[in-house]
Amino acid sequence: MTQSSTQAPLVTQEHIDTYRRDGVVLVRGLFADHVETLRAGVARNMEDPGPYASENKRDGEQGRFFDDYCNWQRIPEFEEVIRTSQAAEAASALMGSERVQLFHDHVLVKEPGTSMATPWHSDGPYYFVEGQQVVSFWSPLDPVTTASLRCVAGRTCGKRTCCRPAGPRAMRFSTLRPICRCPILTPKV
Repeated sequence: MTQSSTQAPLVTQEHIDTYRRDGVVLVRGLFADHVETLRAGVARNMEDPGPYASENKRDGEQGRFFDDYCNWQRIPEFEEVIRTSQAAEAASALMGSERVQLFHDHVLVKEPGTSMATPWHSDGPYYFVEGQQVVSFWSPLDPVTTASLRCVAGRTCGKRTCCRPAGPRAMRFSTLRPICRCPILTPKV
């Protein structure tokens, strides 16, 4: 999707400044035109899980907490949104980069009434990439009325506050390689 010259950009200089200062920013409407397509993709993904899928359920727990990633190449709805949304443009603007490379898609479906809590965590160790120019988009497909995503704002030692773990775990994560073949996207101008 290309932005017309008369339409205001989704990512403003205020967004960029906030992101660079805090490492997190709210960009409303980035996937607004793609919600139904994404819902169809999630339904397809849940009916036909990929090799990395997990139900994240323990005996005696209620509800479903489905988790899967790296499916954009086999789920046409995901690929369509990756290629037609303004995600590459938004990431490019926030990072100050001319190119954007998709690392992976990640679907999390936590149905109402699910008893399993989502533990506090940092996404950094799961991203087998280094550097400052890393953006993650959280895109709920259902209305969100209370804060279900919480972030730690700020930076430490020039890196995002939630960065790779120190010590023995850091070595283990640094030896892993990406498992997805990912396109390099050139933002539309």
